[in-house]
Amino acid sequence: MKRVPEGEWTDYAPVRLYLDDVETLMDILRDACERWTFQAAGFEFHGSKELKEVGDKLKSLNLRGENPAISFELRPEHVRLYISDETDLKQLGVKEAVSATLRKRRLLRLGPPWLRLIPGPLVLAGGAAAVAPFGLHTGSESDLIFFGAYFLWYLALVLWAASLYSYFVRSDVRTIRSESVSSFLERNQDQLISGVVLVLFGLILGALAAGWFGSRS
Repeated sequence: MKRVPEGEWTDYAPVRLYLDDVETLMDILRDACERWTFQAAGFEFHGSKELKEVGDKLKSLNLRGENPAISFELRPEHVRLYISDETDLKQLGVKEAVSATLRKRRLLRLGPPWLRLIPGPLVLAGGAAAVAPFGLHTGSESDLIFFGAYFLWYLALVLWAASLYSYFVRSDVRTIRSESVSSFLERNQDQLISGVVLVLFGLILGALAAGWFGSRS
């Protein structure tokens, strides 16, 4: 009797890979598998340098190894790795090496998946329903309660907005080396966009709160 491996898929957060990252992934599969193929953007390649002939930005990458069967797939909507034997130490080493490479290039994505789309309208409607009644009263105690409720609603709204933005962050491959991206803005553009979104929400909601309290004083 012989055990039949089930295989294992591992899903990763969105990443932005560079040419040297692709070379690292190729070396990992080359060392682990007897044969391997390299495809990207609908073409088959023999080396990473050929990627530049396709364009500056790629939306798909596929590395497949045979004996043992190992597969790495990058698409805008997902990044995942398949190993054919989840108990084989060599394949587990491949998984760890791939995970370490991707960890360095992970893009910002805030909040668990369920927070990104479903509860958003509930946060808006529930927060407005909870906060609005306090605007009908006067007095310092009512103002204090209103401020606390408004602050909690604001935090929930900002978290939802950031998670909603990060939901649309997609993986890709840039056909340049990571060291050539020396600008801080280029390396962290997604994180900076998220920060700007949060600041804008803070300014808008803060101005509304200041205007409301100013009108009551």
